[in-house]
Amino acid sequence: MVEIIKTEQQKYGIDRVIPSGSIAKGTSLEMSDFDCVLIINLISPPYKNVLVHFKNILIMKAAEHGIELSKVRLTQFSIQFTLDAEFEVDLLVAGNLVVPEEGLSVAEVQQKAVLDLILRKPEDFYYFSSALCESQVEFMVGQTEFARSLVRLVKYWLKQLNLGPYRSGFKGTLELLAVRAAQVKENQNDSSTFRKAFRCVMWDIMHLSNFKVYFNEGGHFVKKLNSKLCKPRSSYRRIIPEGIRFRDKFVLDPANPFNDLAVDVFEFSPELYPKLCKFANYTYRKMDSFYATTPGVGQADIASFFQQFRNIEF
Repeated sequence: MVEIIKTEQQKYGIDRVIPSGSIAKGTSLEMSDFDCVLIINLISPPYKNVLVHFKNILIMKAAEHGIELSKVRLTQFSIQFTLDAEFEVDLLVAGNLVVPEEGLSVAEVQQKAVLDLILRKPEDFYYFSSALCESQVEFMVGQTEFARSLVRLVKYWLKQLNLGPYRSGFKGTLELLAVRAAQVKENQNDSSTFRKAFRCVMWDIMHLSNFKVYFNEGGHFVKKLNSKLCKPRSSYRRIIPEGIRFRDKFVLDPANPFNDLAVDVFEFSPELYPKLCKFANYTYRKMDSFYATTPGVGQADIASFFQQFRNIEF
């Protein structure tokens, strides 16, 4: 699909194509959606005209290339469609802000430029999420396989609840709680480490209303926040913005400290969090009883633990 757009249009200069989302991050479940971002020269948000142009090309040219498209729809930030009646695709666009800078990767230069723009107008931070896709992918790829496995498990756990539609920050919050738990528990390195880390995530969900999650420039969870993290430095990845730092709770996107993912949990999905919290509490208690009565069960037998969750409603 990307090749169709690149071949059939000359209006916009596509600098690079970035696979994003869970597949690129290594945290996908079976049949995950495929996300892809087109980084385009000389465009700035909002991207409606660009998206409409690309959507029209896809609709007109897909059949010529032997590709079946269905359920094509336009959102504020992307073109969503089903490919060959099987694969869900989310195609996003973003502006290219990269000017080569010695010692920095493309992702670092893009991130630095994007955060400079956001700093001038923080209320528009959501327009730039797709422009930070490279840094978002790098953060998760830079975690250990243990952490990515825990993220996958938490996503699988969330699917058991069948909450229906929710904003991306809702799931993103849980993924970052999983990364935090993995970093805290992984060094214990015993046969029950994975189970303890998953149990830690359940505890964190139940106490999220009093929780602050922030990762430093190296992708590590910061246990103790201090005033130095609130002062601008050469890298805006290191700051906690003034409008966020005094909140009782926050979960900051590692690529964009202006994006508090917890807002999607408590403000945009207030009716879902009580269900999530209740399910986490149920899981937490079930883990104690299950492993107490099933000696010798480890990470490989986690599927048997999830058998208990069938047909449960909250």
